[in-house]
Amino acid sequence: MGDPHYDILGIIGWVSGAEELLQQLQTKKINAQYLVVPVATATTLAGMMLGLKLLKSSIKIIGISAHRKKDEAVAQLARRANAAATFMGWNINVVQNDAIIYDEYIGTKHEVATKECLEAIRLVAQTEGIYLDPVYSGKSMAGLIDLIRKSKFRPEENVIYIHTGGFPSIFTYNREIIDYCETKNN
Repeated sequence: MGDPHYDILGIIGWVSGAEELLQQLQTKKINAQYLVVPVATATTLAGMMLGLKLLKSSIKIIGISAHRKKDEAVAQLARRANAAATFMGWNINVVQNDAIIYDEYIGTKHEVATKECLEAIRLVAQTEGIYLDPVYSGKSMAGLIDLIRKSKFRPEENVIYIHTGGFPSIFTYNREIIDYCETKNN
């Protein structure tokens, strides 16, 4: 295991990300109700959760796990967020039900792309010109698309999605992505 301060600094970086997000929403006069975040180590989720709590935001956070089962992800979120809050001397406590976490989009294995993930990659690339990776952002976007299709959000609600990167893994999974897209185009 690496230096625990390194992990805490990553979480604190996402606290700054939460502040920046809220500033941008205020500047653009956007009232967001939900923030959707991919979850693996829970760094992004922990930092955004701390930041939104610190700034007293009412935005609800939804994590879509690409790696861990819900119980493990929720426990990791609380543990990591509280360690960072303690390190910073903030009087904030993250409890396990502060975020909603979905784990049904992981698939058979963490590093195996699902059909829904590949479809999300294709759809977002075609409609938005944004590339998602098949390990994290593709699976979490597949989850977000599914939640939208299941009417988990009302049409008037604003949902923010955090794209956490992963671009290099597109090259690792290029054959799977290309094969999927070619079969959909035929």
